[in-house]
Amino acid sequence: MKIRKATPKDTEKIAEGYIEMIKTHASLGKFFLPKWAYKKVKDYNQLLKLKDLKKHAIEDALETIKDKNSFTFVAEENGEILGYSYFFVEENNKWFGVRKYGLLDEICVLNKFRERGISSKLLEFSENFLRKKGINYIMLKTTIQNDLAQKIWESKGYKKRLFIHLKEL
Repeated sequence: MKIRKATPKDTEKIAEGYIEMIKTHASLGKFFLPKWAYKKVKDYNQLLKLKDLKKHAIEDALETIKDKNSFTFVAEENGEILGYSYFFVEENNKWFGVRKYGLLDEICVLNKFRERGISSKLLEFSENFLRKKGINYIMLKTTIQNDLAQKIWESKGYKKRLFIHLKEL
């Protein structure tokens, strides 16, 4: 298995992984919906029912690959995409001592390739990439009820630091 920078030809497999992953996001509500879906649906359950979901997921993957401030890497074996990581560099408010940090938005392994340590390898690769860019911190978010993911992140040295409270006005 090798990990490499994603290219436009990888977008269909990235989109498949994304669609598999969002099935676990039903509780997130409207705030975290992609911009193209925000006015069409009220939550992830409705998002999953859209006929053009895959088309939009492919377009989103292509947009992130082309974005100079985000980074998408794929795990590949024998020409087949197993999973991907997507992260970007954020800049803190000037008040904070840590000015820039990595925000890990997604690590996704397609269901049929799980339980092989692929997400750990993608995470390690992503962390090393950020380190080489002079970034010393990485943040990620999980849903409150995703106990498994939280245990995995904690086993990788991530510490819970905040709870984010959200209210629609």
